[in-house]
Amino acid sequence: MPDFSALQAEGRRFESVNAHFKLRNFAELSFFNIFLICKH
Repeated sequence: MPDFSALQAEGRRFESVNAHFKLRNFAELSFFNIFLICKH
């Protein structure tokens, strides 16, 4: 039998890392868009 609690913890850790990267990418894109708008 696999250890499901360890598997769940690993899954949650992966999800939080994934969410962090998505948030960072979104923030960087937003700043980039603002930068482009301000230059015009």
